Amino acid sequence: MSNASTQDTLELTTLVTACRARSLLVLGRLAGPLPTGCALTHHAAPPWLPADNEPARFDLVYVIDVLEGLAKVEGVRLLCRLRDVHTPRLYVRCVLGEWGENDFFALGMERLALKQRDGQTSGLFRFDLFTYKPAPEWFNAKYWAHPELWDKYPWLSS
Repeated sequence: MSNASTQDTLELTTLVTACRARSLLVLGRLAGPLPTGCALTHHAAPPWLPADNEPARFDLVYVIDVLEGLAKVEGVRLLCRLRDVHTPRLYVRCVLGEWGENDFFALGMERLALKQRDGQTSGLFRFDLFTYKPAPEWFNAKYWAHPELWDKYPWLSS
């Protein structure tokens, strides 16, 4: 097993532990042992996802070296479907080339790491629904509900 494969396996095991994932979907070839301790679904080759009438949910989805083999439109569709239908936490490992960082930023993802692998730059990107957009401070009842003013101003009365 190569050093990069060992790092990918360790990276995935760390993510599963940190996210406390009970279910995991891995898309792509990952040499080495897959994490244990959670329900695991692994697709090493297409078709990447089940049919539309079977929307499975996973705590964590990890995509490794899949986008490089897909047309960009198909890759965007895959990532959007994973993000919107299948998981609140999506991690993507991709060699940067045809896919640039801005492509991932446009999908609401953030860059976690850049690594040099085999003379190419590989990026790890994440979409986490739980940290994607925290509620701003002003968006709460303290700033919006003022029942003491309801009789004072006619446009506030019911």
